[in-house]
Amino acid sequence: MKNTFKSLTLAVIASAGTAFYSCTPSSSGNEAAETATNSKTYYVSENDTVNFALVNDYFTSLVNGDGSVAKNSVTPGYKSIGPAFGDTLSIDQEVEQWAKIATTRSNQNIGILAATGITATEEPYTGDWVYMWGIYSCMHNESGKDISVPWHYSVKIENGKIALAYKFYDDLKPAMEVGAVVMAD
Repeated sequence: MKNTFKSLTLAVIASAGTAFYSCTPSSSGNEAAETATNSKTYYVSENDTVNFALVNDYFTSLVNGDGSVAKNSVTPGYKSIGPAFGDTLSIDQEVEQWAKIATTRSNQNIGILAATGITATEEPYTGDWVYMWGIYSCMHNESGKDISVPWHYSVKIENGKIALAYKFYDDLKPAMEVGAVVMAD
């Protein structure tokens, strides 16, 4: 539990730092090499394009409700953590969850707004990370209501596969919108 909290904390800090770093002008145009030379704890990943495609294909497979690409995109010990503290899913559980979701929703869109990739150089976080932000949208078939939920994923890549995913989104608001959760008077 302590390592999960430390990982979650680093993921959030790195996301904020990466977003700031990505918007900072560079004088030389070679940010990754410069940052690595200066012994930073992370630098812009050289693998970001490949990693972005991996994570995008993974999400698309889940949202389409088949999960076959998602299962082939992860390491054997993959875990998905969140949105609430202590929520953890294996790849089989995550694929099953999204397959069920696909039967209750239509017009699903993962709505990626931004993505950035870093390579962390400090243990235990060493390796490539992908951070994606977006707004998931769909129509809840039973109620006919449109749902829109901002989300953020922090994804650890190991040997070209997804090893770990931290997901952050508000799951209460959409549950209230479709009547699955009702406020007490």
